[in-house]
Amino acid sequence: MGTKPPIICDTGTGVIKAGFAGEPEPSLVLPNLLGRPMLRADSGIGPYQVNDIMVGDEASAARSLLQLSRPIQNGVVKDWEGMEAVWDYTFQQLGVNPAEHKVLQTEAALNPPRNRERMVETMFERYGFSAVNVSVQAILALNSRGLDSGFVVDSGDGVTHLVPIWEGYLEPALVQRVNLAGRHVTEQLMKLLVGQGNPLNSTADFETVREVKQKLCYIAHDPDVERKLARETTLVDRQYVLPDSRTMRVGSERFLAPEILFTPALGGYGDGDGLADLVFNTIRKSDIDVQKGYFQQIVLSGGTTMFPGMSSRLEKDLRALYLQNVLGGDTSRASKFKVHVEDPPDRQHMVFLGASIMADIYEQQANPRYWITREEYQETGRDGVVTLCALWLKASGWRGCALRGSAGRALLLGPVLHLRDRYSIASFLDRKSLKRTHDLFAGNEELKRVEDSRGTAALLRLKMHDEYQHIRDVPEQVTDESATALPFLRAGIDDATQEALPSAITQMITVDGEKPGQGPTVGPVVPFAPKAPADPSTQIQVRPLRERPEIPKPIWHPPWKLMRVMSGHEGWVRTVAVDPTNEWFASSGNDRLIKIWDLASGTLKLSLTGHVSTVRAVAISDRHPYLFSASEDCEVKCWDLEQNMVIRNYHGHLSGVYCLVLHPTLNVLATGGRDGSVRIWDMRTKTGIFVFTGHTNAICSLTSQAAEPQFISGSMDRMVRLWDLAAGKCSVTLTNHKKSIRALAIHPLEYTFVSCSSDNNKVWKCPKGAFERNIQGHNAIVNCCTIREGQQGSSQLIGGTDNGYLHFWDWRSGHKFQSLEAIPQPGSMSAENAIFDMALDQSGSRLLTAECDKTVKIYREDPNATPETHPLNWKAASAYRSHACLWC
Repeated sequence: MGTKPPIICDTGTGVIKAGFAGEPEPSLVLPNLLGRPMLRADSGIGPYQVNDIMVGDEASAARSLLQLSRPIQNGVVKDWEGMEAVWDYTFQQLGVNPAEHKVLQTEAALNPPRNRERMVETMFERYGFSAVNVSVQAILALNSRGLDSGFVVDSGDGVTHLVPIWEGYLEPALVQRVNLAGRHVTEQLMKLLVGQGNPLNSTADFETVREVKQKLCYIAHDPDVERKLARETTLVDRQYVLPDSRTMRVGSERFLAPEILFTPALGGYGDGDGLADLVFNTIRKSDIDVQKGYFQQIVLSGGTTMFPGMSSRLEKDLRALYLQNVLGGDTSRASKFKVHVEDPPDRQHMVFLGASIMADIYEQQANPRYWITREEYQETGRDGVVTLCALWLKASGWRGCALRGSAGRALLLGPVLHLRDRYSIASFLDRKSLKRTHDLFAGNEELKRVEDSRGTAALLRLKMHDEYQHIRDVPEQVTDESATALPFLRAGIDDATQEALPSAITQMITVDGEKPGQGPTVGPVVPFAPKAPADPSTQIQVRPLRERPEIPKPIWHPPWKLMRVMSGHEGWVRTVAVDPTNEWFASSGNDRLIKIWDLASGTLKLSLTGHVSTVRAVAISDRHPYLFSASEDCEVKCWDLEQNMVIRNYHGHLSGVYCLVLHPTLNVLATGGRDGSVRIWDMRTKTGIFVFTGHTNAICSLTSQAAEPQFISGSMDRMVRLWDLAAGKCSVTLTNHKKSIRALAIHPLEYTFVSCSSDNNKVWKCPKGAFERNIQGHNAIVNCCTIREGQQGSSQLIGGTDNGYLHFWDWRSGHKFQSLEAIPQPGSMSAENAIFDMALDQSGSRLLTAECDKTVKIYREDPNATPETHPLNWKAASAYRSHACLWC
C-alpha cells in the first residue's frame, strides 16, 4: 500500500483538476483538450510514451496550428485513447509514481456503468495505483460545503446535472441530465458574434470565444431591462482585444449567450425547459417532506455557474414559478416561500475540494472499505465482489445499477461515504420505508417522557431572566433568628416585653392550633409597637418599591409633507446619500447605475457605471473626494469624484454586499452582506483589517459613532453586535429583538443608538449597549431609519417601512406624531410602495427617501403648520398604560 497522500483527479468535460488529498486547491488545472498532429517525443509514465499529440495548455496555446478535440463529450468518455493520453500528461506534470499513491477519481451522477469499470481498470492496469476510489461529483460538491442534504446544480463544459441529495443519499429516480452547459453557451456566443460581422469560424477561434465568455458574459436578472439598456445606451458594451491585436466590441451578446441556459429556444435547442423550470419540476417531484429543504439549500457547482448574476436569477425565477404553479398567483402567501441558492466564490473547484477532504479523511481513518486495493483487484478480478457491491448500492439508494466486480465496488464509495456507521443497513431501509415522521413515533404515545435535568435548569434560568429580571436584585428574605434582632422600634417597650417577643411571634404564626414547626408558617414578622414614635427613619423597607415611570410629555413637531419627486432610475432605488457640502446627493438601485443629483434643483448631473448587479449601499466621505458603493455582485468600489472613475476595488465578500459605513474619524470602511461577515478595510490601501464573524444570517445595517473605535451591525438573525476595533472582536451581543434588524441609527447629540425591527424600535446606550426603552407603533418591517437632531430634547426618529409608510416619533417620549403614506408614481404598480433607504440633508430640513417606485422623494416640514392647526394628539392616561411597558 502507498504511504504518500492520495491523488485527486477531477476529470470533467472541459477541465481536469488534479492535486493531492488535504490541499484546498488543485495543484494542476488544465483543459481536457487534445491537439493533433504536432509531434512530441517526451517520456511518458513508465514504459508509456506520449507521442504525436499535444495536451492541455500546450494544445490551447498552439491551437491555431492544431486540430483540437475533446475525449469527453457531454460528460461521457468517447475517446478512451485520448483520455489516457490526457491522464498520462496529468500524472507526468504532477511528478508522481502511481505505485506509491492511491487515487480518487470523480464521475458524473449518471455515468454509464461500463465507463466506471473501464476507469477503474485503467487506473490499476495502465498506471498501477495502490488503491482506487470513484466518487460522485455532486456529493463531493455538497461535502465541500459541510452539508449532507441539498439540491446540487452541477454545470460544467458539456453537461449539466441536477442532483437531489437528502441526508447523504442520492435520489436516482430524480437525477436530471441536461445536455446544455458551458460549451453550448460558447457556441451561442460565437453565433451571435459572427452575426455582428466578426470573422470567427475555426476551432482556434472557438477557444478565443471561450475566453471572451469567461471574462465578459453574465446572467441578466431581468432580460427585458438588459435589452432596453443595450438598445438605448452603451452601458453593456465592452471591448475585447483578440490574439491578432484586433479589437472586437461585445454588447448585448454578453447576456444573450448565457440566456440559453434559462431559455433554450433562443439558441435553437428546442422548446425544452430552462434551468429554473428543470430545478423547480425536479424538486416538486420529490417527497413533499423534503421539498422545503431542497428549495432552501440549492448549491451551485461547476464552471458554468460562475456567471455573475446566476444565483439571483435562479432565485427570482423559482419564486415566480412557485407563485404561479403552487400558490395560483396569491401574492399574500408568497412571503412564506423561502428559496436560497448558495453560490460560493470557489465553486469551480468545489468537487476537487470535497474530494480532497474525503480522501484525507479516508487516509486518516485507514478503513479498507473506502478503497479497492490493487491486491484485492488482482485477486478477485472484475467479478469478485458482486454481492457486496449490490448490497451497498441498494443501501445507498442506487437501485437498478448492475455493476460488476471490484470496479463496481469502488464506485459505491461516493454514495456510501455518507452512510452513518451508527446505523445498520436494515435499520436504514426501515426508516426509508416510512412516509412520514409520525409513523416512526406512532407507538410512543403512552411512553413517559424522560426528564432532562439540564434542560429544566436552563428553562428556569431563561424564565428568571425573562420574567423576573426586575426583582432579581431584591434583598434576601429575613430569617427567623435575625427577625428579633432587627433594629425596629424599641422605644416605649420595656425589657420584659422585649424578652417575650420571640415566643409571642411563634404563637402568632401557629395555624389551627398546630404546634410550632409542624404547620405552615408565614415567614418572619416584624411586630408593630403602637406606643413607638412614628419616625420614618427608623422603619425598615424589606422590599424596595418599584418607582412609577415618569412619562415625559411629547414636544409638538410640525408635520412633514412631500416637496419634490425625482425620477430617472430604471429599477428600484435602493440607497441614497447626501454630500457633506449639501450641494448634491447620490442614489442607486436595481438598474446598477449610481446617479448624482443636484440637491437644490433636483436635476440629474452624472451617471456612473461599473457594477453588474444591484447596488445596495453608497457612502460619501467627508474628508476625501471619494464615493463608496456596495453591490450584490460581491464588489465594493471606491470612486474618485474628481475623475468619475473607480480607483479601488475591495475584494473579499463571498456573496452580495448589503451595507457599508465609513467611520466618522478613522480612515476605515466597514461592509456587511449576505455571507454574514463584517469586513473592516483600510479605505486608502484597500487592505482588509478584520473579518468579523458571528452573525448567522445576512447583515442588513451598519453604523458607527465618532467617540469610539466601534462598529455596530444589525442582522437578519435578530441580533445586534458591537464590534470593538481596538480588541478586534465582538464586545457585546444584543439579543432582545424577536425579528430581523434592518436599520440602525446613531443619535447625533446623545451617546445612544436605535435599532429598528418589526417588533420594536429599541434605544441603547453606547458603548456597552445598555437597554433604555422601546419605541412602538409601526407594525411593519422597518427598512431604514434616521434621527433628526433637535434642540432641548426635540429630536425626531424617522423610519421607513416596506408598506410605503414614513413614521415620525418624538425621540424623548416615543410618541408617534405622524404617519405619512408614500404615493406610487405613475407607471408603477400599487404594490411598489416600499421605502428602502433615507437620509437627511446636512441642515436636517429635508428628508430624502429611496423608494420602490423607481423615484427619489424629498420631504420637508410644513412651514405653515402651527399647534392650533395641527394639535398634538396625545393623552397622558393612555400614554401611561402604553408607556409603562416601554421601560421593562
